Amino acid sequence: MMSKFFTFVSAIAVLAIISPLGTGHANAGTGEFDASNGHFNFCVSVRFKASDAQIKRIKERFNSGSQILADATDNQHRFGNIRVINDSGASKAAEYWINSGSGRAFATLGKYGTRGEHVNLYYDSNFNAKSGVDGDSYTIAHEHVHHAYSIADEYSGPMGNAENAPASAETATLNYSLMDNYFTRGGRGPNGNGTTYTLNELSVKSNHDPDRDTFQSSINNNESDWETIAKSKYPAIAPKALPVSAAPAAHTVTFEDASGNLKTMLVVDRSGSMQTDNRIGFAKQGVTLFTNILKAQDSVGLASFSSSAGVNTNLALATPAHVASVNAAANSLVASGLTNIGGGLQAGLTQLTSQTSRSCNELIILFSDGDHNTGTNPISVIPSIKNEGVAVISVAIGSGLSSSGLSTLQTIGTQTGGEFFQVQNGFQLLVQFARLAAEASNQGILAQQPTLQFQNTEVQSFPLFVENNVSTITVIFTRAQTSDDFSIKLLDPAGTDVTASGGVVRNDVGNAVEFTISSPAAGEWMAEFTANAVSDGRAEFLSFADGGKGALFASVRDENIVFPAPIIIEATPQFEGIAVTNGAVAATVIRPDGGPVNIPLFDDGTNGDFIAGDGIYTAEFRNYDGSGTYTFDVTVNTTPSSQINEGESLFAGIDPANVKVVEKFVRVATTSVIVNNVPDIVRGDIDGDGDVDSNDINLLLTDKNLSTADSRCGDVCDLNGDGVINIIDARLIVPVCTRAACATEN
Repeated sequence: MMSKFFTFVSAIAVLAIISPLGTGHANAGTGEFDASNGHFNFCVSVRFKASDAQIKRIKERFNSGSQILADATDNQHRFGNIRVINDSGASKAAEYWINSGSGRAFATLGKYGTRGEHVNLYYDSNFNAKSGVDGDSYTIAHEHVHHAYSIADEYSGPMGNAENAPASAETATLNYSLMDNYFTRGGRGPNGNGTTYTLNELSVKSNHDPDRDTFQSSINNNESDWETIAKSKYPAIAPKALPVSAAPAAHTVTFEDASGNLKTMLVVDRSGSMQTDNRIGFAKQGVTLFTNILKAQDSVGLASFSSSAGVNTNLALATPAHVASVNAAANSLVASGLTNIGGGLQAGLTQLTSQTSRSCNELIILFSDGDHNTGTNPISVIPSIKNEGVAVISVAIGSGLSSSGLSTLQTIGTQTGGEFFQVQNGFQLLVQFARLAAEASNQGILAQQPTLQFQNTEVQSFPLFVENNVSTITVIFTRAQTSDDFSIKLLDPAGTDVTASGGVVRNDVGNAVEFTISSPAAGEWMAEFTANAVSDGRAEFLSFADGGKGALFASVRDENIVFPAPIIIEATPQFEGIAVTNGAVAATVIRPDGGPVNIPLFDDGTNGDFIAGDGIYTAEFRNYDGSGTYTFDVTVNTTPSSQINEGESLFAGIDPANVKVVEKFVRVATTSVIVNNVPDIVRGDIDGDGDVDSNDINLLLTDKNLSTADSRCGDVCDLNGDGVINIIDARLIVPVCTRAACATEN
């Protein structure tokens, strides 16, 4: 006996494989959603060399999964165009990873369209009909609902096993919820003789979890599935009563075989204001650093803009000759004129879309120091960028942008599945270009230090942990003034300085020096910098690795922060693409005034964390010093107890928990967000509500006798700066209380 959707899915499965390509959406990379037709367009990275038969089966299952998604969303959403990359590739841009072997599937909540975040599926478990063909397809739809809408599980909760529909509602035709255990309920339960999948719908308010014990109730404030969808990033209109029970007509998903090679268009501001602080000069050096880091299979091109915009070097493979032409074009840029950001975006996008062969890993990296003030409105270009599946990473330079200008750059980045960053001066562009090149080319950041300050003869040292299977490490040291004289030592785990050894390549680029070390020994390295004679003394340091099995991705949950709402920062360390639990995760927060604050991140169900022990670490940050950009440099250090996420317990009866030995690794990831409407902050305002009262004292005392590293409020509670939260800090709050006796506001 077949479920209601599969009677028509099997008839069109082959058609989905051979349907003509080019039906509107190229979805070159990070997952895209077309609100005009409800289509999710995305890439799938097969992490092994699959046979033609295996690729065919993968496409069939995704086609069937789309029918279930359409049924569950009352025919409002479905899969549109899916590009499949065989034998790995597009690691950060793919929304689904299909691993070899067996394992339990797992998705991050609400991270569809976020670079680096993906659903993990396993070929032997999720494409081999272990629980029937329908079971495979239901799993794809179930995980997609997690990933796209941030709907949590309805078969378990904080206290263990749970259910959406009560046991009294159990029948052979029970149809809600897809997020419940579709393997054992409804037609798959005893009443249905265990043969037919029937949980095709999502819950509404009237039938959702009456005893409020599921993760969906806990995480989403007792909302039903449909209530959460209606306010999600990819909304659908909730039914007025019960969802439509009948399955919609069959549809066909379009599939393409794709590549995952990186294709990047650098789009650089050359307006008149780029002369300030030598921004244009540092941008020229930054382009050279960027192209030096790319791999042979990567492609790069250069566009620029001022009053007008144009392509300086066409997009092409990063051969030595082409890299030289890109660098030469960058060096010829002259800063003058106005700021046509929209034109620059269009120039970069045209280069990507005109390629004969598109990739699932296409980027525009945009640099600008001013508000858009002429030409095409950049916001109007966003739909075209999204339609093509191109992600934009936007970088604001300096402090000359208005709040509206910063917001525009952030919107360009976040709405295209990219990112937004801000550097405070031209000098910081050097490390920014290098970091973005490393991350774009799938190299992991080992360590980074924002602006350091050196005095004459001062020595500063920084550890670098290099894990097994790393082919090269690169260390970049930049100084604000080329006249500043520094000595550099790179000490391997045996304590030997390797800077002058035969296996190290040194490359000097203006204010930067770059060392590339092949086949580095695994273990603890040390980068040591000595200021021999300096007049400025500002410097920055970055190191990254090619190879290794560790990764880290960081993002903010909401890109629209208005005081007093907190920033919720989330980080996912991964080992071979799977989330890692029991890691030590912390962040250094760079606030608009430049002052750093150190905070821990948690995976314990507190501080904004959804689910304890799932490998997604979270912190709530309220320690604002003004409106502007807040940058989080997040670091993970794995521990001896670190392990990979076991996968959903939904699959416990089918596959054993995911188990791998997590080798020690260290990674750094950066994310930024703009906070608006921050008033003048008063010292001692721990909860960030604009005043100081007994609530702040009580919050501080909850971390009494903890170090700032272990404290949940970090440096903001350490009023005397001794590194420990104690009664002395509480006493220092009393004199600055807003009201007498530190009374709270009535």
